[in-house]
Amino acid sequence: MTSDLEALPVLRQGDVCSVDFFPHWDLRRSAYVSAGGSTVSAQVPEFGQTIRAAHDTDQRLVIVCSYDCDLENPRARKGILVAPLIPVPPTHSQHGAIAGCGTPDINDAGDPVFSFLNYFPVILRDHIDGPVELAAAEFSAITTLGPAVPAIESLVQSKIWEMTEDQRVDFRTKLSVFVGRPELKA
Repeated sequence: MTSDLEALPVLRQGDVCSVDFFPHWDLRRSAYVSAGGSTVSAQVPEFGQTIRAAHDTDQRLVIVCSYDCDLENPRARKGILVAPLIPVPPTHSQHGAIAGCGTPDINDAGDPVFSFLNYFPVILRDHIDGPVELAAAEFSAITTLGPAVPAIESLVQSKIWEMTEDQRVDFRTKLSVFVGRPELKA
């Protein structure tokens, strides 16, 4: 007999999926409900920059940021980390630089060095029905989708694209630098 966890299809860090809504806890726009002097709930607006999965849907594109080991064994996890994909239009003043910011340069000490640390470029041209060709994962807007097991099931069902292994290495490295792993430098 297999458990629901063992039967889950593969979801990996760097997979692009869609969600119904991507929240942004904006302290200026979020509404709070209090009871007994404590906040008991919050009304959180949508992160409006997130790319739609297609012209005729409200589904928003996200990229999976949780590590593969968390996705393979989610029992003790409260949720799965996802970041929104935001458009980088050809008219953006830094379009070319953002398009190339996923692969690190190596400094004289042999350390990886990234530009645009909060972005990871994703080419969408052949993967969505829309005008956006270049997107960027916006690491500074990472949030949790949970509970973990239903989140994984939902993300697997809505998966649109998978990275190559080389892209996954660059994604994992840049995300690690972004969150401040001391052995890697920004």
